[in-house]
Amino acid sequence: MDADELIRKTRISLEVGRTTMAPDDFTPARLADAVARFDASVRLSGLDPDLDAEQLDLDKVAAFVDGLPCLPGSMLALLSGRTLRLNLPGLELHTSSAVTVETLRAGYGLEPDPTAANPHLAPVRLAAAPSASLARSRIARSAKAVDERDALLRPLTGQSETPETLREAARLRQERRSAAMVWASLADRLLRHDANDRWAAAEAAAARRALASESVGPAGGGMP
Repeated sequence: MDADELIRKTRISLEVGRTTMAPDDFTPARLADAVARFDASVRLSGLDPDLDAEQLDLDKVAAFVDGLPCLPGSMLALLSGRTLRLNLPGLELHTSSAVTVETLRAGYGLEPDPTAANPHLAPVRLAAAPSASLARSRIARSAKAVDERDALLRPLTGQSETPETLREAARLRQERRSAAMVWASLADRLLRHDANDRWAAAEAAAARRALASESVGPAGGGMP
């Protein structure tokens, strides 16, 4: 059974942003178009795509959907008649996630998501090992991006407010928050994979401070 047939048989709807594909409407081409439109609508042009917290990775999305027929019946029962929102953080299909396309293609699992609250959405999250080296490298780049935006924001706070400075400050703060969210998400993911990872625990704490901070001081953290 391929993904198209499974989706129709189990009545799984796929959702990307505000676009929902009913089971009978699904095709890979329509899914690719939905992902492209979603990414265009949320893109932060000043950030690398893998530091842009909302960007979906079409290759990951395609590999995930293609792998649905390989899931055990008990898990498919959780999906049956429900909507899979593909841009939920728990599915780790974003460009920023440390789960690779190769890992998804090799076979993945799903597990109940304890944070799920919407009864219409499938209450699952991805069960697949992240790439620790990729996560660490991206954490370092995320922390650096936060520090760089802080450095650019600092002089703006001492200037008279104009429409131009307000727009620039808003852009930089949006990019800063996205990078900090990627930083926190990756560190938390490493901790979920290995609760004894002290480096990841320190990075998770630093990322939370960066997210909570309203100042533009140095965020700290990143790989030594």
